[in-house]
Amino acid sequence: MRLNRFEVLLRHIHFNHNANIDRSDRLYKIRPLLNSLNENFKKQRGLDEHLSIDGKHYAKQYIKGKPIRFKNWALLCSSNGYMISFEIYTGKSDAEKVFGLDGDVVMSLLHKSEVPSNQGYKIFVNNYFTSLSLLNHLSENKICATATVRDIRTEKCPFPESTSWKSKPRGSHSFVSCDNVTFVQWKDNKAVTLGTNFESNDIVTTSRWCKETKTKKQIPQPKIIAGYNKHMGGFDKMDGLIAL
Repeated sequence: MRLNRFEVLLRHIHFNHNANIDRSDRLYKIRPLLNSLNENFKKQRGLDEHLSIDGKHYAKQYIKGKPIRFKNWALLCSSNGYMISFEIYTGKSDAEKVFGLDGDVVMSLLHKSEVPSNQGYKIFVNNYFTSLSLLNHLSENKICATATVRDIRTEKCPFPESTSWKSKPRGSHSFVSCDNVTFVQWKDNKAVTLGTNFESNDIVTTSRWCKETKTKKQIPQPKIIAGYNKHMGGFDKMDGLIAL
């Protein structure tokens, strides 16, 4: 296709009629296309036991006094890298937020893709979307979930001060239970925090490179961490397939 022909098509292509303008929806121009994609992804889906929710760079947002920033939004992927559902960030809205802007996205993706409750599906979620209230709600609706959690979102669950982890050896860990959720902090190169509403407090082992001995050695690792690392790869696999 010649450049001039391409530019003519690009200039005139429409996915929605201008009579259907919805000022509350910043993506109304392409909303029929987005809805069609999500509907077809759902029809062709192959839900497996382990599903992951993560963010990807999609919509641009202009912030005065700063360069153009890319905002993350969410995708629900199966463990084989298939995108089941997605949403694009369009800025803050006036809609009521039950679990905050980020947590509501998780519920929207699960609802949109019709992931059933009490069927053994396990959701693994990035810390951008996670909160104690979200994990509790998923538990009450019999949806298993494990997620990385930002320290400021553990709410009433007390953990040692982050500075205290600096002196602890690699593999150190600490558990705290709140309502239906178990939180664990584990030190690898630095301390990380995860929450789960279904996993046990079992400890497994993992290998890490030791600078002193110049060899790999086994260190303790909570099963919660091992499960998350194993099953959160659907998003990365999708990225790899796209890159090919």
